[in-house]
Amino acid sequence: MSTDVTIAIATYNGEKYLREQLDSIFKQTYQDFSVLIGDDLSNDSTVKIIKEYKKRYPGKMTLIQNNKKLGFVKNFENLIMSSNTKYIAFSDQDDIWTNDHLEILLNLIKGYDLA
Repeated sequence: MSTDVTIAIATYNGEKYLREQLDSIFKQTYQDFSVLIGDDLSNDSTVKIIKEYKKRYPGKMTLIQNNKKLGFVKNFENLIMSSNTKYIAFSDQDDIWTNDHLEILLNLIKGYDLA
């Protein structure tokens, strides 16, 4: 599935907010996106929740399970390197987005787009 935007989420033991975050992402008014999640060896139910949402939204999510602890910055760097879309939107694992968050971001960035 080819999309315009990758939403990159770096997770580590994020079960407390993850469902609410993912729900807010999948309610976006702009829907031409995919979600790329890098999990940094969570030992709570984070990965289970991600897999649950992967089933709920087939083809929209990819999970990269790190085989060693990367830390926040390296985890996001790995997600950037793994993305193949024109735009990347970053979301911390406890972010809750308004329904038009992605649409607003894209309208702003496309105003500066020189390509």
